[in-house]
Amino acid sequence: MVHRKQYKINTTEFDCLEVSGPQIQYIICSMPRCGSTYLSRCLNATGLMGVAHEYLTKVHFDAFQTRFGTQSVQDTLERIRRVRTTPNGVFGLKVHYHVFQNKAPHLDIVNTLGDASLIVLERKDVLGQAVSWAMSRQSAFWGGGNHPKNEVLKYDEELIATCLNRILCGIAGWRRYASFAKNKNKDLYVRYLTYEDFIGREVEIVHELAQGMSINWSPEVESKLQAVIYHDNYTPSPLKQEWVERYSASCDFDELMKWNLPANIIPGRDWIRSLKSSLFRNLKLV
Repeated sequence: MVHRKQYKINTTEFDCLEVSGPQIQYIICSMPRCGSTYLSRCLNATGLMGVAHEYLTKVHFDAFQTRFGTQSVQDTLERIRRVRTTPNGVFGLKVHYHVFQNKAPHLDIVNTLGDASLIVLERKDVLGQAVSWAMSRQSAFWGGGNHPKNEVLKYDEELIATCLNRILCGIAGWRRYASFAKNKNKDLYVRYLTYEDFIGREVEIVHELAQGMSINWSPEVESKLQAVIYHDNYTPSPLKQEWVERYSASCDFDELMKWNLPANIIPGRDWIRSLKSSLFRNLKLV
């Protein structure tokens, strides 16, 4: 039996006054452990930039389907958009590439999200990201107030390689999606952002994102942002650092990365398959 945690974010506590639909919307294009939850928290704290959340991820999406009594992916997302659009007409969606890839064939993307601005969020330290994802998959700890189900972690080179490959597939997929979306709509706002560049510049970048999406800024927003900003320098755990060093030494990771990510993504069968996926065929992008 699979235990399903009741996430507060899926309840009416985070709803806004119901509207017919958003006037401005954006997608945080992400992969696990890239800092997207922190970015969402900062955007949400403004009260002006929607309630960005992983609405399409199964555990959350299922909760909303149950809550609304909806059947289709399209109808459920429409209901979510109506109750999670802030009073100024802004809706935000955070979604990992593999989740989007799975749900997109069941959505009317062009009419539902075709005008959505894109915030493509990545980490420069992709190996650190892969190790962090591998550790979270072992411990079942994802932050956000939940507790590790397994506190005994074991170095697993194959799991790290799997996470790394999926991250690189996601990077390639989101960049390709953003490129095609921009080509179809030259006025579309697309912002490429790294977690490393965001840290320490949260207020500046959130303000920049709001301007890019034509969202009116309010002077009191900065104090709201300061309440959720991390003010302590992040230090990787000794165990994470050990895993990064072990994996890097085992496969000469630094040499591989001389391929100059992101100009050249490390190729592999999963990567090639992701670029030929049904997502792009259904969007008429290939």
